[in-house]
Amino acid sequence: MTSTNTYDEAWVKGSAPLWKKLLVWISITFATLALIGSFQPPYPSSWVGLGLEVAAMLLPGLWWLWCEHQDRKARATFAESVKFHQFLTEEDLRLVGEATPPRPRQRRWPLVALIALVLFAVGTTVDTAADASAPAAESVSRQ
Repeated sequence: MTSTNTYDEAWVKGSAPLWKKLLVWISITFATLALIGSFQPPYPSSWVGLGLEVAAMLLPGLWWLWCEHQDRKARATFAESVKFHQFLTEEDLRLVGEATPPRPRQRRWPLVALIALVLFAVGTTVDTAADASAPAAESVSRQ
């Protein structure tokens, strides 16, 4: 049985480019460093604001990792299906059909970017509002 499927064979066989992996891990590293740095004195006046800002930094990288994980699972399932299709008879192939090649998971980057931007804006606003409402430290001069 000949295959008439039109799909991106390079995507089915391959993985993500190195530069994409680097960008993801850089964003996760910066977010982790921001979170670790927040535990150093002086402590942030608003943990909520900081949490939203860190979530905004983490979201794109973690979303990409999740989508890549789903793509790897789909590629593995397709490879297994192709492997088992070779053992089927012509009648079984007609009943089962051909192995359906996977497509890349839709990333929805505009929505992810919008959510990250909103999280960062709200986090920054909460931080600024908390800093403004905190009582100012009075300077004590020595006499």
